[in-house]
Amino acid sequence: MALAIGCTSSDEPEPSKSEASRAVLVYMVANNNLSSYASQDFKEMLNGMAALPESAPGRLLVYYAPTFGSPELREVMRDGTSNTLFTYTDGLSSVDVARMRQVIDDAKSYAQADSYGLVLWSHGTGWLHDYGTIEEGAEQASGQMSTYSFGWDGTPAKKMSIESLNKAIDGIDWDFIYFDCCHMGTVEVAYELRHRTPMIVACATELGLEGMPYDLNVAPLLAKDAQLDVAMGNTFDYYDYQYRIGYGYGCSISLIRTANLDDLAALTREILETYGPGSTDYQPVPYFRKVVMSTGIYDMRHYIESLCGDESLLKRWTDAFDATVAKHSTTAEVYTPRQLCYALLP
Repeated sequence: MALAIGCTSSDEPEPSKSEASRAVLVYMVANNNLSSYASQDFKEMLNGMAALPESAPGRLLVYYAPTFGSPELREVMRDGTSNTLFTYTDGLSSVDVARMRQVIDDAKSYAQADSYGLVLWSHGTGWLHDYGTIEEGAEQASGQMSTYSFGWDGTPAKKMSIESLNKAIDGIDWDFIYFDCCHMGTVEVAYELRHRTPMIVACATELGLEGMPYDLNVAPLLAKDAQLDVAMGNTFDYYDYQYRIGYGYGCSISLIRTANLDDLAALTREILETYGPGSTDYQPVPYFRKVVMSTGIYDMRHYIESLCGDESLLKRWTDAFDATVAKHSTTAEVYTPRQLCYALLP
C-alpha cells in the first residue's frame, strides 16, 4: 500500500549530494503528556548543532510528532535552525510499523551516510505489562494486556510492541540505538533487538521527564566513531548532579553489547532449568517504585546469584553478563527515596 506524504513544497526534497560519515535519526513520538519536554529537547538539539565546529562530521534528522499538527521529518542545521523535509498527512500512527519504516526510508534516502544511529524518544514500558499496544497491521490499539512496548501516541494511547519495533527498524545496520525513555534497559528488550545493532544505551528504571541533555550529546552521537560512553555519561551526570543537590529523580543507565546476549541467554536457560524459579522468599532489590516492582521487574544479576548453587556455572554466567553490560552508572536511589538502586541490567 502506497503511503501518502504531504511535503512542505510542491516538490519532494532532493537527496543530499554530500554524504556524511554518520546520520542520526531521532524518532520523537511526542503526541502525549511529554509534548512540552519534546519542544525543549528539540531546542537543545538546535543548540547542540550550532555549537559544533564546521569540520565536525554528521547530520541530525528528527521525526517530530507533536500533540497538535501533522508529524514532520526535519533536519537540524549547523546554524541552529531546522528545515522541514517531509510532512506526513496520511493519519498513520507514529507507532505503526509502516509509519516508522517510511520515516527511516525517507531519512536514509535524503541524508546518505556511511553509518546510522537511532534515538527513540517517548514513553517506554520495557518488560512491564501494559495496555494499548498496536500490533503490525492492526488499525487500532488492542484492549488486551501485552508485554513490553515503545511509544505513546495519542489518546487513547497507542503503543508499539518491541516485536513490531524490531520489524520496523530492520533494513539498516544501526551503529547504535539510544532509548531516551523509561524501562527499555531490560534484557528482554535488548535480546529482541540484538540483530539490529551492536550497542544499546537505555535505562532499566524510570528516566526523568527531561530525558537526555541533547545540547551535550549531539556531538558524541554524531562523531565518526560514536562516543556512546560519553553520551551516557553526560546523561548520568545531568541527573546525578540534581540528585546530589537534593532535587530530581536520580538515574540508572547502561551501555549494552548485544553480541553477547545469545551466550547470556543460553547460560540463563541452563541455570533456570537446573534450579527452577527459586524460592518464594526471594527478596528482589527494591530500586523501582512499588507499583513497578509489583510487575516482576528486578535485578537480573542479583536474582541469578541468589539462585545458582554451582560456582563454575555462575562464573560462566557472570562473565557473559559482564561482557554484555559494557558500562553502568547509577545514583543510590532512583525516582523516589528509600529505594536502593545498584542494578545493572534487570
